Amino acid sequence: MFRLLAVIASLTAAGAWADKPHISIVDFKGPKAAAVKKQLSAKLCKTFKCVKPGDGEDVAVSAIVTGAVDKKGAVSVAVYFDEEQQPITREMKLKAGKVPAPAFKSVTSAVKEAIASGTAPEDAASVALAGSP
Repeated sequence: MFRLLAVIASLTAAGAWADKPHISIVDFKGPKAAAVKKQLSAKLCKTFKCVKPGDGEDVAVSAIVTGAVDKKGAVSVAVYFDEEQQPITREMKLKAGKVPAPAFKSVTSAVKEAIASGTAPEDAASVALAGSP
């Protein structure tokens, strides 16, 4: 009985995990770039399925997130979703070397916007009805 429950729980978890769009977070440049990337990755990977580039698997991603940090603590984040489209960008300012909560929400909304923009028109209706992305 316990084995059956464990199998059901793992299948349910796998199904929930599969529903998350795949994104990749790559190359942040500038001072404190590694810390900013780590903070954004921690938050974004809770909402989306993060895929590391070069993992050996050929996994399609819905968006690629990259950014730059300048010496004054301004962060520019770009979310790429289509080779033929301009990326969706967000600008924010670090507070004491940390990404503030409103900035996380802004970047998350940029990724959601990119994923929705990259959805094929025939799939857009089902995405909107499902309440996703």
